[in-house]
Amino acid sequence: MERKYLEIDLKALAHNYRVLADLAGPGTKMVSVVKADAYGHGLKQAARTLVDCGTYALGVFDPADAAVIRQEGIHVPIVSLSGIFPWEAEDAAKNNIDAVIFSMEAAQALSQAFLEKGETGNVIIKVDTGMGRLGIFPEDLPAFVEALAPLKGIRVTGIASHLAASEIPDHPHTKSQVEAFRSASLSMINDTLANSGAVLEGLAKGVPLARPGIALYGSAPDPEMKGADLLKPVMTFKTRIISLKTLPKGSPISYGMTFTTSRPSLIAAVPVGYADGYFRRLANKGVAIVHGKRVPVVGTVCMNLTMLDVTGLDEVQPGDEVVLLGEKDGQRVTGDELAASAGTISYEIYCSLGHANPRQYKE
Repeated sequence: MERKYLEIDLKALAHNYRVLADLAGPGTKMVSVVKADAYGHGLKQAARTLVDCGTYALGVFDPADAAVIRQEGIHVPIVSLSGIFPWEAEDAAKNNIDAVIFSMEAAQALSQAFLEKGETGNVIIKVDTGMGRLGIFPEDLPAFVEALAPLKGIRVTGIASHLAASEIPDHPHTKSQVEAFRSASLSMINDTLANSGAVLEGLAKGVPLARPGIALYGSAPDPEMKGADLLKPVMTFKTRIISLKTLPKGSPISYGMTFTTSRPSLIAAVPVGYADGYFRRLANKGVAIVHGKRVPVVGTVCMNLTMLDVTGLDEVQPGDEVVLLGEKDGQRVTGDELAASAGTISYEIYCSLGHANPRQYKE
């Protein structure tokens, strides 16, 4: 039995996909984003579930992710969201990736790689409409498209851009980005701008492709935004009590003595710490579920241990289950709650836990 593990609910993942597909509308194809090991939920299992749900394509970070998916016998389109670079062109062609590009060097390398394979590959041009990250500027798009025209072995199927503040649909910058994208659009089958926030806010209706990421896994870019309450959490983080100790009033707990008991207290230790993706910043801020009650994290989170104040709970024993993220007995600790306590975002919570802990899957 594992001391700690993640429980991944694939039915909840499928539910979230259906919610997002309904919000996007029947005319919009879904590119389900599974980068970063499916946000810590497991690339292979998430990809298979989403394909079974009917996703048009899968979105990845690099050719290595695409290779894993292809080895699973999955044949839907795979889109490299952050680009393909010249040294990756051969792998992109081998795995039949729809390559996002924003340089002639990458285009030329892809052209050669697909020609050598005897096929024609799809490319999507990345346009920077205001993210300030990757892509060519909208005003440079016509000349870039013209320069691509003579290249054999590749075909341009659309443009892609990324919203910097999709969780704020009325933000002037969001409106500016949408207008810039529409002005630059090639009106092709793979034009794509809508991420999770855009889908939840209804901005994806009528666009060719939507590419939700975090919302598939149960969180919205902003937990207060429209549609967030329709999503189900996919990840639960479970562990067990390994030690119980009654401490007198005035006892310091853990490194730095950041917490001192204000009463005689029953303190439980669980075998989870910052090495397991449970952030040190959750010291004296995190909560857990024990026996159907929310209990506080007390003292500094250690490398592999965290302490909980379980004073007042009935019949607590070593070996009792503890939920650090998820739902249990009518109580809930969400990724957004943990993120707020740790000063980060739910994306980082899921990725950090997912990369550090074994998973069990519910289907």
